[in-house]
Amino acid sequence: MVKMRIPIREQLGCLVLLASLIGLAVIAVATWVTTHSFVLSIRATRLTLTAALKSAQLASNLLLMQSTVSQTGTRIAIQSALQRYNRGNNSAENWKRSMDDIAAVTTSDGRSFLIVQVQIFPVNTSAFSVLNGTSAELGSLQLPYTSPNGQPATLGADDYSGYIPELYPKFTTNETQYNETLNRTTANFQGRQIDSDNYYLAGPYRINSTFNLVSITMPIINNTSKIETLGWLTAVLDARLITDVTNALEGLDNTGVALLFGPKNLTNKFASGVALDPENRLEPIDPPDNELVHFVVPPTARNIASRHDPVDRDNDTTSFDWTEFPPIKAAFTKNTGASSNAGSMISTHNEGGRSVAVGYATVKSPMIDWAILIEQEHKEVWAPIYRLRNIIIACVFGTIGAMLILAFPVAHFSSRPIRRLRDAAKKSVAPPSLEGDDLGDARDGPDDHEDEMLARKEGWLAGLKTLGRRNKGKSAERREEERRRQFRIPAKVKDRKHFIHDELTDLTRTFNEMTDELMMQYEKLEERVAQRTAELEQSKKAAESANESKTLFIANISHELKTPLNGILGMCAVCMSEDDPIKLRRSLGIIYKSGDLLLNLLTDLLTFSKNQVGQHLSLDEKEFRLREISTQVLAIFERQAKEGEIDLAVKFEGPYDANLDDNGRPTERFDLGPLNLGRVKDMILYGDQHRILQVVINLVSNSLKFTPHGGKVTITIRCLGEASMTDSRKASLQSRQSSLRHSRTRGRASSSEVGSVTSPSNLDTANVINAMDKPIAFSHILANERAATPPPGRWLQFEFEVEDTGPGIPANLHDKIFEPFVQGDLGLSKKYGGTGLGLSICSQLAGLMKGTMSLRSELGHGSVFSMAIPLKHLTSRADSTASSSNINLGDMSARQSFALDEARARSPNDDARSIQSAVSNTPVTSGTAPGAGTGPVPFDADSKPRLVGLSTPFFASTAPLESPNSQTAAMERVTAEATKRGDKVKVLVAEDNKTNQEVVLRMLKLEDVYDVTVAKDGQEALDKVKESMERQTPYNLIFMDVQMPNLDGLQSTRLIRQSGFSAPIVALTAYAEESNVKECYDSGMDFFLSKPIRRPQLKQVLKTYCPPIPEEEGEATTPPASTATSNRTNGHPTRSNPTPAGGVNTASAPVTIAVPTADSRDSDNVSPLS
Repeated sequence: MVKMRIPIREQLGCLVLLASLIGLAVIAVATWVTTHSFVLSIRATRLTLTAALKSAQLASNLLLMQSTVSQTGTRIAIQSALQRYNRGNNSAENWKRSMDDIAAVTTSDGRSFLIVQVQIFPVNTSAFSVLNGTSAELGSLQLPYTSPNGQPATLGADDYSGYIPELYPKFTTNETQYNETLNRTTANFQGRQIDSDNYYLAGPYRINSTFNLVSITMPIINNTSKIETLGWLTAVLDARLITDVTNALEGLDNTGVALLFGPKNLTNKFASGVALDPENRLEPIDPPDNELVHFVVPPTARNIASRHDPVDRDNDTTSFDWTEFPPIKAAFTKNTGASSNAGSMISTHNEGGRSVAVGYATVKSPMIDWAILIEQEHKEVWAPIYRLRNIIIACVFGTIGAMLILAFPVAHFSSRPIRRLRDAAKKSVAPPSLEGDDLGDARDGPDDHEDEMLARKEGWLAGLKTLGRRNKGKSAERREEERRRQFRIPAKVKDRKHFIHDELTDLTRTFNEMTDELMMQYEKLEERVAQRTAELEQSKKAAESANESKTLFIANISHELKTPLNGILGMCAVCMSEDDPIKLRRSLGIIYKSGDLLLNLLTDLLTFSKNQVGQHLSLDEKEFRLREISTQVLAIFERQAKEGEIDLAVKFEGPYDANLDDNGRPTERFDLGPLNLGRVKDMILYGDQHRILQVVINLVSNSLKFTPHGGKVTITIRCLGEASMTDSRKASLQSRQSSLRHSRTRGRASSSEVGSVTSPSNLDTANVINAMDKPIAFSHILANERAATPPPGRWLQFEFEVEDTGPGIPANLHDKIFEPFVQGDLGLSKKYGGTGLGLSICSQLAGLMKGTMSLRSELGHGSVFSMAIPLKHLTSRADSTASSSNINLGDMSARQSFALDEARARSPNDDARSIQSAVSNTPVTSGTAPGAGTGPVPFDADSKPRLVGLSTPFFASTAPLESPNSQTAAMERVTAEATKRGDKVKVLVAEDNKTNQEVVLRMLKLEDVYDVTVAKDGQEALDKVKESMERQTPYNLIFMDVQMPNLDGLQSTRLIRQSGFSAPIVALTAYAEESNVKECYDSGMDFFLSKPIRRPQLKQVLKTYCPPIPEEEGEATTPPASTATSNRTNGHPTRSNPTPAGGVNTASAPVTIAVPTADSRDSDNVSPLS
């Protein structure tokens, strides 16, 4: 790739230029945005105010016209004449005084007209008028049409051609009864009602370019009754009160025009639901898009190019859809909240598509639906914005030009010190030790003199040979000298006097100091080499120390593994010489327990190995009561504590400031949480209850093992207050060092409280030297997100503390207590046993929960182990059915729920052992048949909380014994089904190992399954399945090993499923990883059974997929759990506690508690595995 070289002078100049441009751009943008919005808002406000003022002026003029016409209808002479006419008097004398009144109304002052013509109609028809009148001054006004005789019509002509038909509506009348004596008459014209509250306005009617007429029709109401309608009055008025407003130039600037729009109909009103309701100003729900509007009067007459074509023909203005001119629709349908519904659109278009700016307002009059628009050219409204744009652009480019002229000369002057520094760096000097050292001129030693003497004796030929060898050696020496001379030290920069000191001055001084330092360091190179050698020796000693620790661990774990293996081999030898069935059964039981212990030890080692190489760890977080921790711990260890005469207690504590009474004194119980959240033990929290329980069980177990008889172990669950949580979901797994920084080091109340806090070690621990212990080893674990988003709540800091009165831990072991492979004392390890991994795994779990582990201990004064973790508080609820010291063990549904929670708590990766499912051990009710589900519950998913390192499940699922009657009834049903079917259960076992074949066959015979066929590989299994299907005798169940020659179990299963075989296929393999389980299910298998095979697991599979198998009374429970587990937990070497599975009373206890029965040291004739 070609690299571009740009001198620093140009870079500096461009940088200055760029900085100036950025600053100028920020100012320009801020100015543009602020001024742009301000100017446009002023322009929009101006258009809005102009439209609102003209709208108010139009409304006032229309009100004046309405009032004038209304006063005409209230004249006494006209009303009296109409009353007489309604009684039958239609004589000329009757209308004489009325004619005088009409003449007075239509009289003008010569400059302006208001009412120019009047017609009065009878109360029940508009077909003819009873009284007419026209202004004398306008009697010769020529109308834009011709009379019947072909002559131009004039206003008020006697042949009625002078009465414009468009201004006189042909309405119909309706008479409704108002009361017993009076009726009310109303009129209707094209769907619009005309009465005393609703006048009808027609027009404007265009006479010529300067003169327009409108008419107002109203009922003549009797002045005395206010109800009786005497007749109807239509008055034609001069429309100059309307056109003068639209033609006024005030507020229109240079290109503005006033436009008056109304609906395209004769009523001047929109239909109901089309326009804004004028009463309560409610917007129409769904206004139409095709509503036609037209120019009520022509736009303002101006000496500019017209943007509209308002008139198509005489008295027929242009109409168009109001969506073509958006401000019209907005005025009629959108409520702006302003007076007259005034508003503006600063950038829009008119019906001709031209860009304009418009202010609009509606005319407030009940007679019409009109809107007035003030329209200006878009460029006129935006002219200040355009000027601002040009000014900003000119300023920007002018500044760019000025900066181009000034920036680069200034950059050239400013970069001179840098160039001097560059030139000085180019000049290099040789180190002092190489100066004057000419290796080519010096003789190498006595060999050169001997070569010369030999050459003189042998002649010139020998001399040439010697010279060739000498030149060859000198060439190699020169190449070595040149290589050594490649190392150069830069020369010093010539420093000058400076008036201003800046970074370049400092850089020059530092460069010169660096040159001096290089000279000094080169001279002290040998000293540094010696120092590095000493450091390497120290690292070597640390590695040897770590190697010794691992050697001790390997020796210890070898002892732990060989102990159960010795029990297995020894008891097998005893069995081969025994004839007594009782002794054989006892010996076989010991063999079984030894094998189970060996499996659990291997499981712990594999689990820790997975954690060390950074495999995936996750948390199963859900809601739980804090008191459940204490309840389960007491249930597990209560019997063990009583047998050891140890006082085991659980305490709940809250923050100090939350447990003070009104006098500021601590309360007696001291168990109230912070922030008025109630008692600590009643809190409902969100977290991984089983991980917490796993750590606490391990700590309590260690304390009980080391605490002497009569001692005390106290578990304190303490709420420290609100936790400071960050966005990072990472937590330190180096809990030893975290405890030094974050743990609360509180003093203890007794003399045994004096101790030390764990401190990290630098070189002599396994974690430091271990090659697998890289900073990124747990990176994906630390960054692991929880599976589900936690519910909202408050984060609180909790501390789980286990304090004992045991022998204590020496101070020199504190920094190693949480280390893997490093065991505290070899003598203790031999005494108590164990793998030495427990506290290391606890430390990892605490870090996974974003917490820390800490230790305070002093030799002879006991120990205190603490785990501080943050938990989310959800709510507090008093539990009336449980407490920290009283456990309700009688609810069978609680048993099942607890077992289900435990089954979900841990993934198969957490425990590769196959133990019986808690769900499968729940008694079958009368309404549910055994094996009614699609398959058995996976055994491996039912991992129980146990001591880390011990692998002994404290919650062993134990199925209750079925009653003899129910067992007999079940067998009778099975027998009946088998008789009806006419055959037995046929099983195919695909297994390549001879020993495993024998094991499976013998275990199936224990379950009364005798029709078993064995296939030595997957291909043979496929052939046998096809053969059985051809004979119409297919197998009822197939046990399929995964790893087999020729054709493995996964491929064989896929081919068997493709052949149409639908019976269950159960995987039978030693692999127990989650990925292996998923592969088995994906290939078509129905269930997964891991090796070594346990009889309860096999029985559960047969119960699910085959007729139920009768159980022997002694086999109804899970095989005894591993008991004499030699658990050496780091820091606390533990003694072996043989723990056979205790019996279970399903009516009173939901869990099976492992009970210690004997100590391995107290039995000479019984294996410690018994």
